[in-house]
Amino acid sequence: MRYRPVAIMVVTLSILSNACPPAAATSFRIFSDRVSFNDAAQPRSLIGFEEFPEGQVCPLHVGTDPCGLLTQGVEFVATTYMEPISSPGLRIESDFGLPLSRGLGSDAIPVAANDFYWNFMSQSLGLDVVTGATNGRTYTVVLTDQFDAVFQFSMFATNGAGGFFGFISDVPIRSMSIFDPCLDRACFNFLIDNVVVSPVPEPSSLCLLGFASAVLFLAGHRRAYRSENHSRNKLQL
Repeated sequence: MRYRPVAIMVVTLSILSNACPPAAATSFRIFSDRVSFNDAAQPRSLIGFEEFPEGQVCPLHVGTDPCGLLTQGVEFVATTYMEPISSPGLRIESDFGLPLSRGLGSDAIPVAANDFYWNFMSQSLGLDVVTGATNGRTYTVVLTDQFDAVFQFSMFATNGAGGFFGFISDVPIRSMSIFDPCLDRACFNFLIDNVVVSPVPEPSSLCLLGFASAVLFLAGHRRAYRSENHSRNKLQL
């Protein structure tokens, strides 16, 4: 008995769709020390900003275009500014203290999630944060996953010694930001350094890729089947 390609396609896609479990709520492991994070995440890349000169990253201009810095697959973006600077800016500095040798910050103090953020695609990321607040500062961390779900955490950074924030997620995260919510009517800027990223393939993404490949393969097989039948019918005439 010869099965028609349409029937084969329906059965195959049904099996694949059942094999791909529905996406569950994203879960995280949060780290406040680099040693534990490195042991668990085994990061593959380090962004230390050493290759960039100190000072402004983007040329000053009049306008509201974001300032971006792309390195090792991570895009760092600043979108806000303070007078007299008339455009968003990022800067490289080295005078905030350890653990920074040279860090990245926003010209304006980030007070919302979209003020200073970085785009990437990874299931883990860690970084050092050094604050300008003499007695340390609690900052808000916002993570956005590949499905646009938003998750909020907090971290404590110190002046000089710095603080560490790291996460491991069960689904890819596409964006991260840190900002000062200014709850006590005082806001303090900060620098980030030693950003480590460890991309990990996500099973559901691989499943979707296999699903799409099966659709394309079976569609091509169906066209070939029709062409073969058409030629056969011509010969019979």
